[in-house]
Amino acid sequence: MMLTFDESFDREALRRLLERFLSLTKRRKDRRLYDDLSEDLLSDGHLPRPQRRTVLRLAKWCKTDGIYADAMIVAREISHLLFGEVLNRDLLGV
Repeated sequence: MMLTFDESFDREALRRLLERFLSLTKRRKDRRLYDDLSEDLLSDGHLPRPQRRTVLRLAKWCKTDGIYADAMIVAREISHLLFGEVLNRDLLGV
């Protein structure tokens, strides 16, 4: 699967989506996606670029259910913002 990262993504839109995502997560370990995306894409001092593990974590969140369904919707919005599509965890093997 070939992904195209949009380097000109809207940083404010990502911040808003991450805050929504954070408000919907239940456990601390579920918030790792928030931490990783913030570090990879919103930290000063380096070119915004998602690490592979962050992309895979986002893909997992794009296809989940149960108590995580609301956070999944936000993860899909984040994916669309960053890649122009919803990541497919099956194609990425996660």
